[in-house]
Amino acid sequence: MLEIKMIDPNAVDDDEKHERLKAELDLLRVGAKAIEKHERLKAELDLLREGARALEKHEGLKAELRQHERHLSLVCQVYGRHYRVWGFRPEHLRQACVARGLMK
Repeated sequence: MLEIKMIDPNAVDDDEKHERLKAELDLLRVGAKAIEKHERLKAELDLLREGARALEKHEGLKAELRQHERHLSLVCQVYGRHYRVWGFRPEHLRQACVARGLMK
């Protein structure tokens, strides 16, 4: 007797299933690489942000130092004019302060 089997149109043979799984695994690998790259870029961006904050602070401190140096220069000029000393420098001012017990 002859037996008739119905073929399910949705049925997938093993080779086709293997190819789909292989393609899915390839996509997962690509996704994992993209995530790793994203994490590296995120870490790099975090470092750059920290560097930017440090540079801004550094520039601010440099500007503040220049301001203090200008003020110190003016104090030296006034002191030098008062005592009629030409070219009075911060080192000389320090020595004068130490000699009078105002600094250590």
